[in-house]
This record gives sequence, structure tokens and C-alpha cells, in this order.
Amino acid sequence: MSLKELLGYPSEINLKYKFELGSKRAHRKKLARVQKSLADVAYIKSYNKIKIDLIISLYRLRQIEHETEVMNENKSTFSLMISQYKKIGRMNPEQEISGEYFFNGITRGQPQTSKPSK
Repeated sequence: MSLKELLGYPSEINLKYKFELGSKRAHRKKLARVQKSLADVAYIKSYNKIKIDLIISLYRLRQIEHETEVMNENKSTFSLMISQYKKIGRMNPEQEISGEYFFNGITRGQPQTSKPSK
């Protein structure tokens, strides 16, 4: 045992503060700034992607609503034409079957064939 150890002096010194040599702290700060910039760019990129997807979805929704309006208008026009032709009796059998097939398809969501008459 050495004299220092016998007198109660430790041979090691522990420091709570870290001393950095060779400008390591400046490099860590620079790295942190670069990482923050990368995180900001990633945030802006994801924000813009979400914004673009939202705009595309809204545009598609507006397009579907317009197509629905056009289909409803076509359905009402075709129904009016069929009822007028039935009133005056100018439909031949082929037109009647085609009209029923089309009208049933629109009202029920898919075309259905009419039952053959006995």
C-alpha cells in the first residue's frame, strides 16, 4: 500500500462534468443541428404527402358525386321515356325487354333478366 492510500487519499478522481478535447462538443452540436434539419425535412415531406392524398381524395369524391348526379338524371330521363312509350304503345317487344332489363339494373344495382312468359 502506498502512503496516499494509507492517509485516505484516493488515487482516482471522478469528475461529474465531462471534459471534451479536440472540439468534440462543437461537432456534436453540429450533428444535432443536421439531425434536426433532417427531421424537419422528413416532417414537411410527410405533411405534403398527406396533403396531396387528401386533395386527390376530395377531387375523387367530387367526381363521384358528379357522376351520381349524371346517373340519376339519366335514370329519370330514361324512366320518363319508357313511361311515355308505354302510354302511347309504340314499343316493340325487343324494346320492352331492353327497357325492363335496363330499368331493373339501375333500380336494383345490377341487371336482371325478365322471366319468360308462358
